[in-house]
Amino acid sequence: MLDGLDAVDEPMSTYMLEFKISPTFRAELATQLGECHTLVGTRRQSMANEMAAVRQLQVQREELDVLTSTLRQLARTVIHDPAARRALALDIRIPRKTRLYIDLTREFVNACRQEPYATLLATVQIDADQLDDIEARVGVLEMLYEARKRAGSAAVQATTARDEGFHILQQMVRLLTLRMNALLRTHPELP
Repeated sequence: MLDGLDAVDEPMSTYMLEFKISPTFRAELATQLGECHTLVGTRRQSMANEMAAVRQLQVQREELDVLTSTLRQLARTVIHDPAARRALALDIRIPRKTRLYIDLTREFVNACRQEPYATLLATVQIDADQLDDIEARVGVLEMLYEARKRAGSAAVQATTARDEGFHILQQMVRLLTLRMNALLRTHPELP
């Protein structure tokens, strides 16, 4: 539409000025159109970043699940006292929410380091190195969790910016359309 308007001959170009379809207005419209293309690309990249962050979080969570589940199963073989099982959260279902999972896993690891649990767990070869490994992985999981939250927020902001950009573009196109319709109604002799 803009290319067609830029290529019009007389008397149409003069009439367009009368109806405020100036080169400046058309340039602003072209600029907004370009900005909208950029906003679409930015949103697409933000969505891809969020998907990648979600996948990284899932992979880390799955790996950590295997380690902690194995550790919990081993701990259950030597810890039978209900109070001890409660202290180590051995009978608590693993939370689906990542934030809760991170907190519970940290509590579990910290409890495993305490006596008398550390000595009991050593009998099934659960040692400080394994607990350190799990603790480090929980730290990575927490960083990935925060990264996923930031990526999600960036995707929402990119979507909002895109929508606002297209709203402005839609208003400008509507204004152009109304002005062109008025011009053509006023000058029916134009093809």
